[in-house]
Amino acid sequence: MLLVLKEIYKSAVSIRAYPLVVGLILAAVIAFGFIFYPSAIIKYFPEAFFGNTHTRIQWSVLNIDNETPPVHRVYVFGGSQVIQGFPPVEQLQELADDVVGQVQISEVAFSGQSLFDSFVLLSNLPIDDQTVVFLQISPSRFKDKARLIRASRLILDSSEVLNEMREAGFNLIDSERTSRICRELIILATRAFRPYDKLATEAKYVDDPAQFVARLLPRPTQPNKAPDQVKAQAQDASISNMDVLRVIQKYVSERGGQLYLFEMPHNVDFPKGMPGWAPQGHEDQAVEKWLSRLHDNSSKGQAESSRFSDGFYQKVKESGVPFISFHSPKLYNAQNYYDSVHLRSSGREIFLPLFFDALESTFNTSQSTNPEITQ
Repeated sequence: MLLVLKEIYKSAVSIRAYPLVVGLILAAVIAFGFIFYPSAIIKYFPEAFFGNTHTRIQWSVLNIDNETPPVHRVYVFGGSQVIQGFPPVEQLQELADDVVGQVQISEVAFSGQSLFDSFVLLSNLPIDDQTVVFLQISPSRFKDKARLIRASRLILDSSEVLNEMREAGFNLIDSERTSRICRELIILATRAFRPYDKLATEAKYVDDPAQFVARLLPRPTQPNKAPDQVKAQAQDASISNMDVLRVIQKYVSERGGQLYLFEMPHNVDFPKGMPGWAPQGHEDQAVEKWLSRLHDNSSKGQAESSRFSDGFYQKVKESGVPFISFHSPKLYNAQNYYDSVHLRSSGREIFLPLFFDALESTFNTSQSTNPEITQ
């Protein structure tokens, strides 16, 4: 790389193209930094640069104050249900100050976030004996096969995460790191400087349900598999989300923090009464496609009946991690949701007080106590 830069410099000097050479060198340095030291580069970019939700989350994680908060640090990880269930960060902190007090709260969620993604982000955050970690759990985030680094949408340095996984007995191979980061850089470049609104999907859903679901559940393109990745794929197949959860639990507890699993509300009467499905011509096709993605099943009825099965709750119980469910059908109605699982603003008004009540109770609850599961 240095030889290439040297030749570019010599050529530019010969034609007195000093602005060009400076621009090329800066571009090369930034690209090099993103590929090999992404967290060091992301942290010093302005937040307004990031139109890519995943990179914006990474930026916010890297810029969280490492100083000890007044009393408690609270981190909330999860996917699109968490995004729609919690208000923007400034509003969330104001509510926490008013309701709970003496707490620094950070919602760290993006659509499709896996448990491994959550662990990558968590490894970049300060954890001490006054830290409480809430990790959203659902059937789509708790499958037998874990989605690891090759399918992650993050471009954070993950050496500490990989070390933790290796210490747990997993021989991980990150052979696609450069191609994965380059793919995200292209996405970042195409979305940079776009206006960002955490809850903008509320309006988009009513305008175009199909576009809403497609945006909410992106499917990252899978790069071509090289021959040397066969072993890595076989290793992936033997790692479940339960395995990843055990590593997360060990990581948090060794630093003195408390870990809780939690379940977001969902609509048991979907799609009955869904206000967003009023536009004609969609015929619930977007939702059928969504359910097919989640369950590899084209039958909406079968997918719905198996989504929240007893087997899922049994797996959660077997993990040994305290579990709090906010799924209380009597408290919500169909008008509180966009679809079967994503809250509207009216749903957030019901959910947030329940969450803050649970949060306050965790401050005086030991790890060995399992809060009651509400179903």
